[in-house]
Amino acid sequence: MSPHYHRLPTIDVVPDDRGWPARVNWRGQDLDVEVCGQWRIDEPWGRPIRRDYFQLRTLDPALLVLVFHDRLDDSWHLERLYD
Repeated sequence: MSPHYHRLPTIDVVPDDRGWPARVNWRGQDLDVEVCGQWRIDEPWGRPIRRDYFQLRTLDPALLVLVFHDRLDDSWHLERLYD
């Protein structure tokens, strides 16, 4: 089962020219990533949510992760680490 983080940890992301993740820092390691999927959520009602989600694959170590960019406060978060 893949862990889903209820307290979404912030992560350091180096974006490419499009603003998509090119490298992430996870547990002190800089990892090059490949974007496998991307989608956007904009929910203006209630507590507004404006997020760009990215499903990423790392090469070494081989990981599949789900991260998002919170466009309201310009922060990056790890939402899920797939096993």
